[in-house]
Amino acid sequence: MNTSHDLVSTVGDYAHATTTGGHAHATTTGGHAHATTTGNDAHATTTRDYSRASTAGYYAHATTAGNDAHATTTGGHAHATTTGNDAHALTAGYGARATTAGYSARATTTGNDAHALTAGYSAHATTTGNDAHATTTGYSAHAATTGNDAHATTTGQRAHAATTGGYAHAATTGDHARATTAGGHAHATTAGDHAHALTAGPRAHATTTGDHAHAATTGRLTYATTTGDHAHATATGGHAHAATTGANSIAVAVGANSYARAAAGGFIVLAQYDEDTVVAVKTAQVGRDGIKPDTWYALSPTGEFVEAE
Repeated sequence: MNTSHDLVSTVGDYAHATTTGGHAHATTTGGHAHATTTGNDAHATTTRDYSRASTAGYYAHATTAGNDAHATTTGGHAHATTTGNDAHALTAGYGARATTAGYSARATTTGNDAHALTAGYSAHATTTGNDAHATTTGYSAHAATTGNDAHATTTGQRAHAATTGGYAHAATTGDHARATTAGGHAHATTAGDHAHALTAGPRAHATTTGDHAHAATTGRLTYATTTGDHAHATATGGHAHAATTGANSIAVAVGANSYARAAAGGFIVLAQYDEDTVVAVKTAQVGRDGIKPDTWYALSPTGEFVEAE
């Protein structure tokens, strides 16, 4: 057993370094080596393949630089960092951060105010605590949060961002990427072609700026907006808005007392209600029969398209 402020270091393969006191350091540089600390303010560092660094105390740091290396912390304010391929970084304490920069690396946090960041291809970042952030910048990377006020952001192609808590935001900037939110007041935004944005909570907004990208909302008082060509906007909740500004796009708002707007040549679709019963679905092409481009429309009680005030 090592006491406080002690340092344990190994340089050979299959070597193990363990500390149980506060402020202790465990360092390994050989492959398949393990570094473990259980005291507060302790550090565990490995730099070779298949090595593992684990800390269980507060303010402890676990760092690995080799492929297939794992870094795990369970204390508050602890940091876990990996830079090798297929490396895993896991933190379970408050204010903890997990960061990976290698391919197929995963970063997971379950505590409040925790951050998970990955920069490699096929990397995953997951947080389940409140005010947690998940960010990925590589292709095919996934960012997911389940806590309130959590943010998920991806900048690589075919990356997915998903949030399930209220007031949480999901944003993607790559092609074929998807942003999904399931909580109230949560927003989903995509900026790439063929990228879709979906929200399922009230007052949540879905926005896309790429071609062939679709925006869909299912809650009340939501907005679905697209600015690319062949991109469709669909809103199914009451008092919702659907707007498209690109060519050959369709704006669909089928909830009660909803509004639709489209560019010249596009189509708007609205539903007519008798109290809570749908009695008709009306479609109009912008530029024909007096329907103006870039103008909000609603349906009158008699089912006629009228400009919204």
